[in-house]
This record gives sequence, structure tokens and C-alpha cells, in this order.
Amino acid sequence: MTRVTAKPDMSTEHRRPLKMGRRAVTLLAAVVIAATASGLAGCKPRGIIVISRERNEALPILKHYNGSDPALTYPTVLLINSPEELAELGSTELATHLVDFNNESLLLLALGEKPTTGYWARINGVQRKGEHLYVQGTANRPAEFEPVTQVLTYPYSAVVIKKQYIRKIRSEIESVSGYAAAQQK
Repeated sequence: MTRVTAKPDMSTEHRRPLKMGRRAVTLLAAVVIAATASGLAGCKPRGIIVISRERNEALPILKHYNGSDPALTYPTVLLINSPEELAELGSTELATHLVDFNNESLLLLALGEKPTTGYWARINGVQRKGEHLYVQGTANRPAEFEPVTQVLTYPYSAVVIKKQYIRKIRSEIESVSGYAAAQQK
């Protein structure tokens, strides 16, 4: 047998206001403040978004290079600050571009090895925010029925920017399909 109990009527006309003295209110406020302060001391609460006051600094692109280089076999975004770092890539094509590494950095977006023509990359913008470098770009692949040549390609885009010593790079690359290299966004 199930016993059913009636719920008390909670309408506002039957509730009595809670009476608290000044001393009780002050004590309750002190307990809440102390509990909050001790619970948050020395820790970063989850779920709270910290808004940075650092501004994005758009970096001007001084020179722009696009091409295909067999030394760039894997997809990557790299910041190159010296001739030695450039030599480590083994790229003969990138080495032909004039970069004053005393005052400039070379930023590279490589798509890696691709099976046909019709792939290309483009760096559209670069921003610095604090210790991060944000790279905006576009990566194109050929449309489904686009005529292509069956040949290995290694598309890349490289830009020269003022000297940066940042190692934390975030890429924001948009993937598109079917744009000809001349129509680069």
C-alpha cells in the first residue's frame, strides 16, 4: 500500500516572513563573505571567463610569396627568424627570397604533399596578442570535377613581417574548394 501525503500549501498568503535581528543579518553576511573569500583564495574558479585587456596588434605583411616546394612535405605553420632555421627546412625555393633576418621574420603556411594541382595556400593576415601570433589564411583544394594534373605538389604561402620572437602560433585557416590560384581570397 502506497501512502500519499499532502504537500503543504506554499502560496504567499500563508507564508510568514522570516524575522531576523540585526545581529543575525550581520553574522550571516560575515559568514557568506568569509566562505566566498576562502573558497576562491589561491585558485582559479572554473567556468569564469577571464577577459584579457591586451589588444590585437595587426602586423603588416611586407612581402608575400606563394609556390610549391618539395622540401615542405608536411602541413605546418612556422615562424622562421634566421638563415639557419630556414636552412634546416631544406627548402631551396624559400632560400631564394630576400629576407633581412636582422629586422624581419618569415612566416610559413605549408599544406604538405598533395596528389594533384589545384591546391594553394594564402596567408591573409597576421596579428599579435600578448605572447601569441595569430595567422589567418586560406587553404584551397580543387573542386570535385575540376580538371587537374596528376602530379605531386607542395603548396605554401610565406610572408615577411617585422621581427617577432614568439613561439606560440595559432593558425586560423579557412578551407575552401574550387578557387583558381588567380582568384585567391
